[in-house]
Amino acid sequence: MNKVWLVLRKELKDIFQYRPLIYSLFVMPLMIVFLAGFVQFKASGDPGSEAEVGNLFRLYVLAEPLIIPTIIAAYSIVGEKNSHTLEPVLATPLETWQLLLAKCLAAVIPATLATWISGGIFVAEMAAFTTPQAFAQIITPGWLVLMILAAPALTLTPTALTVMVSSRLNEPRAASQVASLIFVALLLVFSTVGRSLVISPLLSLEITVILVVIGIILLRVATSVFQRDAILTRWK
Repeated sequence: MNKVWLVLRKELKDIFQYRPLIYSLFVMPLMIVFLAGFVQFKASGDPGSEAEVGNLFRLYVLAEPLIIPTIIAAYSIVGEKNSHTLEPVLATPLETWQLLLAKCLAAVIPATLATWISGGIFVAEMAAFTTPQAFAQIITPGWLVLMILAAPALTLTPTALTVMVSSRLNEPRAASQVASLIFVALLLVFSTVGRSLVISPLLSLEITVILVVIGIILLRVATSVFQRDAILTRWK
């Protein structure tokens, strides 16, 4: 795991030196929660409207793990092609699974932290701008379990899919476009399922376990389709 940690540390350093990625980490989540606070403030005084607005935006907050890691993961592989930093890493004895695990963690960790921070801001806004009755309908125990446990697990799916696709592409722009399509598809599924479920803590735990299993399977598939030798010979 020392090799994974070394690559992960390098990846995180690169991420925080690349401004567009920093913007994607903070600007989008902050826009969601500040918009939620503004709309909720306008709806304050009407318990029905308060709960409706809050339930809508809590879904958007939970969707953040679908957005952020796709951007990071797309840059993580294809972006290194232009800077010629991926080839030297691939030429080392580092195992493919170690490389991809480190790159996935480099997307998962910042995305999770950003989601938790914006989720904390969202909870504070709901406490400030809603009645206790509406707050209890919005910030439920099931939603809190999803925010704390399922959000990190949710990042695994878009990360693995984006790594899988970006390992076959040569252009960062194409990888970003594919990452956007992955996000839109996952968001549609997430919105449809999320709106139709009454989330209990037990169901939230079950969803977390399912997401972890799906993420691990996709990571194994990404490792198997990652053509290490082809990348070394084709990306010139």
